[in-house]
Amino acid sequence: MQLMEEYSSKEAAQVPVEIEIVKEHDRGTQTSANPEEENLSPEDISDIDIVQNGYELFTTFRGLIVDHMFSFHERSKSRKFFFQRSAFDAFRVMEVELNFIYDTLYTKMAVVHSKKGYCLRLICSILIVLSFERFASHHKPDINHFDVATTYILLSGAVLLDFVAFTKLIFSDWTIVKLKNLTVKTTVYAVREKLSCSKRWSNTLWQCNLINFCVNQRWRWLDIAAETVGLKAFLDEMKYKKDFVIQDNLKEFIFDELRGKAYKARTTKVAKEIYSARGK
Repeated sequence: MQLMEEYSSKEAAQVPVEIEIVKEHDRGTQTSANPEEENLSPEDISDIDIVQNGYELFTTFRGLIVDHMFSFHERSKSRKFFFQRSAFDAFRVMEVELNFIYDTLYTKMAVVHSKKGYCLRLICSILIVLSFERFASHHKPDINHFDVATTYILLSGAVLLDFVAFTKLIFSDWTIVKLKNLTVKTTVYAVREKLSCSKRWSNTLWQCNLINFCVNQRWRWLDIAAETVGLKAFLDEMKYKKDFVIQDNLKEFIFDELRGKAYKARTTKVAKEIYSARGK
């Protein structure tokens, strides 16, 4: 159904499109699950492999954002990978994958980490440094001292910010996955860990206490005043929301539950039933 809707929309937009049927092994009514997956024991992976595997999963499943359909081969590959991981490593890989998705959707990292992006970044840095050098070497006897000091502050700030951006550009996960030499990868990752001030995920979730919201309400006049000045949502967050630290045992419980359901998804029919029962 989804395939035909996509085909019809492309055809209506007069985009050249054709359907090509590729035969895949073990399709039928069976999924690509392998009975030996149940006997796979967790394997430890290095920090570099965590980043690399997270990027590979990102490139494979980023199509989920636009309801892209995947082959049984891709599904089987990801199943086997997670069956060989512990809960701790699985969550670390997911953190990296979600970090790449966030960078793609909300930042310019995907554009910056390209040949064109590298060239533009280098040109921008050179122009900022040249601007600072030209102003510093220019004779300024007739210019107001306050204006000179302000310009120096602005140019120094521009140079500093550009240096920070350039450093973050070099020592980032995007750089690690693009490098081929393992030694250089390890060095870049080690420097990144030293420079990084925060984790990829804070390991916390925000929770809203609905009972407290219903029982302990504020004075009505205060709510009206806060609504008028646009602070009601802010006050609600302060009073009714709190952060909840995700413990390791909860991660293991979630991972074991998903792993158990994956074991049961031997056929496409069972997999659809499990998917449709989410939240139950």
